[in-house]
Amino acid sequence: MIDETDGPSASSWLFVFNVFFAMVVLTLVAALASGANVQSGSNSANDPAALPAVPLTISATTLLQDAIAGREVHVASTRNTLIVSFAGAPIWQTSPRACLADVVGFLDWRGQATWVGGRVGHVGAIVGDPASTHAYFTGLGAYCEPGEYSSADGGQTWTDGSRPSALATTPSWLAFDPFAPGRLLAYSGGSMASSNDWGESWVVSRTGVNPVAFDSTGRLVGWASAGLFESVDQGVTWQRTGIGPADEPDAAGATSGGTLIGAKSGLWWYPLDAARSLLHAGPVYSIATLGDEAVVLGSNVSGRPWLGTVSGTWPGIAMASLPPEIASLPIDGGDVAVNDSGAVVAFTGPRSLIAVAEFAH
Repeated sequence: MIDETDGPSASSWLFVFNVFFAMVVLTLVAALASGANVQSGSNSANDPAALPAVPLTISATTLLQDAIAGREVHVASTRNTLIVSFAGAPIWQTSPRACLADVVGFLDWRGQATWVGGRVGHVGAIVGDPASTHAYFTGLGAYCEPGEYSSADGGQTWTDGSRPSALATTPSWLAFDPFAPGRLLAYSGGSMASSNDWGESWVVSRTGVNPVAFDSTGRLVGWASAGLFESVDQGVTWQRTGIGPADEPDAAGATSGGTLIGAKSGLWWYPLDAARSLLHAGPVYSIATLGDEAVVLGSNVSGRPWLGTVSGTWPGIAMASLPPEIASLPIDGGDVAVNDSGAVVAFTGPRSLIAVAEFAH
């Protein structure tokens, strides 16, 4: 029984919750608008179908959202939007089962930002379809129950989605096939789920190979027992392509010529026709490919971030210049998502932030 005489009532807590959530919305709108104003200056004149220059080059990096408490930050990209989400600050809830939805926003190809007004849920993993405007995320929905949501318009609106029952609440790996619009794969604990309709329906099979990345042609690269494998049938069958890292990769990106592997020891290049080579030392947290180009996020020995690009036409890494407020941030993780307009980057640690990287066109 609740004693209503010794503390705030449920309606009082609800009022506090609503005021807080409104403040979060206003804060994100201002932050996204600020970041968007900087980016739109260079991207607004670009054709949305225009490809960035090769080799891929980051021309500027702009802070989008600062002072995020904790590491619950996720980014994704569709064909023409960049999507961001992060957990709001913790507050007292009106019920032990109440679940505070994440803050979600997106940027279009012009760099213009939009706040998604509807409460979506708490994001565990989010991915966008590089061949369409669809996106999908899984995590905790209303009242902290498992939930999945999908968007058909680049993250502007979200509706309830479907999760393969054989998988955990949040898959350990989730990705769209860039060569086949609508094809979404999810992996967890030896089970591979495949959907051809942006996550509306699923077919589940067992596999002994962990998927790590798609290349731009739809070739799926996997890892198992210190070997690298490839599949052309969504992970139903696999063929070994060569020696791989001894441990499961922390990050990976596949190109037509080989596979980029991110590990605590550094960024490694595993070509299809030669021995591996170390491109850069230090922990690597995320690799996002765009054709045969890639954007890579890592940190140095002191935990300060670096952001670089790797090109299939040039065997090395080109470091981007980071603003002081980003370069000085201690991180131990992060995520990158890319499309032709640029990249959105989550730098995560005890205090996290989100930045937008522009590509030279």
